[in-house]
Amino acid sequence: MPLIDERVLSDLFVGGQTAQVVTDDAMKVLLANKAAARQFGLKARDPLPTADPEALSRAMAEASGTDRWHVVKTCDHQGERIDLHVRRLRSSRSGKLFAIKLSRTGRERQAFLELKKADRRAQESFAQARAEALRNQFLTSVNHELRTPLTSILGTLDLVTSGALGPMDARARGILENAAVSARSLLKLVNDLLDAEQMQAGAFHVDLQPTSLGAVVRDAVGAAAGYPRAGNVSVLIEDTAEGDVVADPDRLKQIILNLLSNALKFSPPGGIVRVRTERLSAHVRLTVADEGPGIPAAFHPQVFQRFAQAEPGRRGQTASTGIGLAVVRELTRSFGGEVSFDTGAGTGTRFHVDLRPAGNERAGLVRVGG
Repeated sequence: MPLIDERVLSDLFVGGQTAQVVTDDAMKVLLANKAAARQFGLKARDPLPTADPEALSRAMAEASGTDRWHVVKTCDHQGERIDLHVRRLRSSRSGKLFAIKLSRTGRERQAFLELKKADRRAQESFAQARAEALRNQFLTSVNHELRTPLTSILGTLDLVTSGALGPMDARARGILENAAVSARSLLKLVNDLLDAEQMQAGAFHVDLQPTSLGAVVRDAVGAAAGYPRAGNVSVLIEDTAEGDVVADPDRLKQIILNLLSNALKFSPPGGIVRVRTERLSAHVRLTVADEGPGIPAAFHPQVFQRFAQAEPGRRGQTASTGIGLAVVRELTRSFGGEVSFDTGAGTGTRFHVDLRPAGNERAGLVRVGG
């Protein structure tokens, strides 16, 4: 048998899904790859499976003067349609050798499609793993590079403005208090961002237990005193339904603070943000209402989507990041509750958080998102 350059053989038999053989000009198989043996039962010294040897002979003659593949559409000895792709090989000794790819009609395409699907799945898995690694790196960086320094800065500002380090004039105190408001707002944004990312990764948990809604509302309203707001916007607790709900106390406070922050941001100067709780037939409802111009109808489906925001300046204010309300929805649902809203042009917006009243539910950790 004429010797064939090893590089030619390597090129010929790369890709085990395609049946390929090497033949002489007498159409005898000299070499067959595993796919040819598996799909056509071919081995050395076997004749090629064609019912039209004359057509194959013509293709071999045409292939002798070129490096291009020549296609022969024929049938095997059982009458099944097959395609033969013929190309002349260069050998290290004299003799005419041909590389031939064999495919049954439809099967080669199906194998190709399956390979593409497998490759796509592999690429998607790789992309998902890479995205997860980048997310973890991002969370670590934000935590160390932003949250930790901000917490330290805020603690220092609060210490100085409290007078613990000595008296200061009113102007200096006002400047530092404004700085503390900005730092607190930025820290809230960072915390919401980290929580949203952990929720998406399924790495966030809440600790459900009987929780006093009224106590958490009062605590949250007090904490919101340091949030930025337009001139003279006030927060008013109207009615408070006493009793416990099923919630994580810290995360329930976060829900209320996010809703208060949103309401304060979009309230007009001199406006009032109202907080009300009431016991309904099947649940306890928390409502946070502002007096802003409302949310455009076209934006309603996107209100709770991550990073979604209506047109900047739609209420004459700086656009929000669109993270806070997404966190509110995820947390509320983790409590077994639901959040909704109603709004109207010029009548403000009211966000409603419906929570389960505490009963005999077992307390414990619940994973959020993922």
